[in-house]
Order: sequence, then structure tokens, then C-alpha cells
Amino acid sequence: MARPREAESHGPAWLVQAATIARRFYLDGRSKTEIADELGLSRFKVARILDDARDLGLVEVSIRLPTRIDPELSSAVQQAYGLRRAVVLERPDDPKASVRADLGRVAADLLSELATPADVLGLSCSRSVAATTASLRSLAPCRVVQLTGTLAGPDTDAGSVESVRRAASVGGGQAFPLYAPMILPDAATAAALAGDPAIAQAVRQFAGVTIAMVAIGAWGPDLSTVWQTVGAAERRDLQGAGVVGEIGARAFDMAGNAVASSLDDRVLGITLDQLRAIPEVVGLAFHADRAAAVRATLSGGLVDSLVCDADLGRALVGSTNERVTA
Repeated sequence: MARPREAESHGPAWLVQAATIARRFYLDGRSKTEIADELGLSRFKVARILDDARDLGLVEVSIRLPTRIDPELSSAVQQAYGLRRAVVLERPDDPKASVRADLGRVAADLLSELATPADVLGLSCSRSVAATTASLRSLAPCRVVQLTGTLAGPDTDAGSVESVRRAASVGGGQAFPLYAPMILPDAATAAALAGDPAIAQAVRQFAGVTIAMVAIGAWGPDLSTVWQTVGAAERRDLQGAGVVGEIGARAFDMAGNAVASSLDDRVLGITLDQLRAIPEVVGLAFHADRAAAVRATLSGGLVDSLVCDADLGRALVGSTNERVTA
């Protein structure tokens, strides 16, 4: 027999019974077996009444997250790339709202959720990571390591020394900052600084990092702080070599493989191979124009989890659909 689709087709006694069962199940947390025993019904009948109540619109189940997260798009990105986890922010109602600040707040909550006292947390130098540590309100008392030197320039808020100090202060753990620029003028200067005892102590922590949070930059204007820092000739050379993005000034191609460049010997920071060896790497990125770079990090195993905005999330899911239907 077909199930009735109109609530009016049921009498008032049935409606009262359905409301009672639904209230006990959804609001009081009673099991179907408990409700059946209390009301002298079979468990099968309780289950059928609950199904009918939902089909007839007597019960509406809604899921509301306390933050602006798109759970469906998050799940789609996670499944499309086999990620450990993906958190995708909804598009803000206010077009002038800072996506980076919103991203930082959610990433800070994720760090608080993931880190334990036994972990060693590594942070790269970026404006998004700085926004994350600025929003950090709680953190397990773990060691916090700076994974790259600091980028000089107009974006002073990208300085990772302060990010590492802030995170360690919130959690009460030990900080291992790198008091040096990320990109040095030449290889000799980079080698000399790497030998400094304080810097060498921080670099030795790289092998023990268990959770890293890094920003994913795309190789183009306004999409990477590193791109804005290097000269025009190096930008062109790297682009010609197939570079689509960078993490901590370590360039990679469409497959997520490292691309040898003139920057390599001048960069003070973790390498892509070292990053890939970390058990949990959380990537931060926003804007659909970074889709190719982010997709490369996911395909190349550089990132295990991703925090991004809805525009980038849709671009990532769309790209997998295009490959399937092509």
C-alpha cells in the first residue's frame, strides 16, 4: 500500500501519537526500542510512524553549524581528493569581508582540535597562517616550530616569528623561531645563517614535526607573497620551468613535484620532501585562481587536509568532474 502523502489523511489520534513519538525520539533522545516499550507498540511500527512523520512534513530536521562552514562542499572536496579532512567556508554575505580573516578563525579552531601535548606543530610564514595564530584562543602545550624564515616587505603581518611565539604563548609550549629571512641574497649567506646555533636548533626540529600548517601560494600576481618578493626575471624563469605554486618558497609543478630553481640554495626553510614526510599537513588557501596550485599539492601528497573558501572549493570539485566527463 502506498504511503499517504497528506497529513490531513490521518486522524487526530494518529497525529498526536506521531508527535509524541517524534518528540521522544528527536528531542528526548530515546531509542526506538525504548519508545516502543513505553507506548506498547512494536519497534517496527515506531520506525514507520517516524518515517511517515518526516515524509508528511510533521518533523523537519535541520543541521546548523556554529561557524560559516559548508558541510556538503567540504565533504565533496574531501572525497574528490581522498583528503583526511576538508573544511570549506561559505561565501560571506558581505562582499567586503576579509576571507583571510574568516579562514584564519576556522583554521585556528582546527589547530585547537588537532594538536595534543605530544605533537610538534610547524608553521610556515604567510599572511593566512598569521591570521590563524591571531585567532588562536586555545592550543595544547606542544612545541611550535617555525618552518621557514620570514618574508620582508609590505606584508609585515606575514612574519612567522610572531606567529610561532603567539601559538606557543597560547598553548604554553616551547617556541623554536627562525630569526632569519626566508629568501637570502645568495647561497653563501643562506649557508652561513643555517650554521647559526639558534637557527640550527630550530631546523633540527623539522624532523620531529607531526602537524604542519602551511599556506599554498599560486605562481602569479597577488596569489603568492613569494612571487611578489622575487625579481621579474626569476618569476619568468620559474613559470617557464612549469611552476604552478609554492609552499615556503619551495616551487612545485602540476604534479606536486619540486622544481629546481635559483631560489633553492637561497631559501631558509623546510623542503618539500621534508614537508611530505610530516604525518599531518594542513594547507590553507582561498580564491579560485589558486585552484591549479592547490590541486597540485593534493595530487602530489604535499597536503593531507585543506581549509579553503567556497569559490576555491567549487573550482576544485569542478576540476575533478571535468576530468571524469572529458
